[in-house]
Amino acid sequence: MTRRTQHGFTLIEILLVVAIFALIAGVAVPMFFNSFAGAKLRTSTRSVVMAHRYARNLAVLRQRPVAVLVSTASNTLEVVLLTGHESENLIELTAPLTDDTDTNAPAITTAFGSSGEVFTNAVEDKPTVELLKALDEGVNIDHFESQRPGSDNPDAPSVVVYYPSGLCDGFLLRLRDERGHVVEINADSLTGQVDVNYAED
Repeated sequence: MTRRTQHGFTLIEILLVVAIFALIAGVAVPMFFNSFAGAKLRTSTRSVVMAHRYARNLAVLRQRPVAVLVSTASNTLEVVLLTGHESENLIELTAPLTDDTDTNAPAITTAFGSSGEVFTNAVEDKPTVELLKALDEGVNIDHFESQRPGSDNPDAPSVVVYYPSGLCDGFLLRLRDERGHVVEINADSLTGQVDVNYAED
């Protein structure tokens, strides 16, 4: 009667497999977290580009000027459909966009509301918030400059205006994530073309 040979793994072989898995995990886990953090910066960049294109298209389609309010305090971008009767410095947009004279009218959400809300109750005689986008957590607006002079109030949002002709105030916006990675978004005032440049400090 033949005896069957028993096969198994020695302790050394098991420890070797465990060591290999630990090595793979040690390499893969940091790569996963770096990729996830980089995805937040890319998503925020797409939000900025989307707000820019949406505002430009809205101004052309509605034949009314549109403003994008860039708030470094709350890391938000707010697209506002203007009436065309605002003053040149657009001080009106730094105040809450609410109608204090009509207590029954619903308040229009300002730049400090929740992200991604779209408002369709446009009123022709007052500015109306059309879109609000918040950047991902951990991504901040590090720097913003525009052809339009800024407000004397350091807490007021910066304003970019889009015109029915398709022109806009050119701007440069820089985003920075918690790892120090930086992306610069540059919008041309004539063509509306957006250049996105990623860099690391």
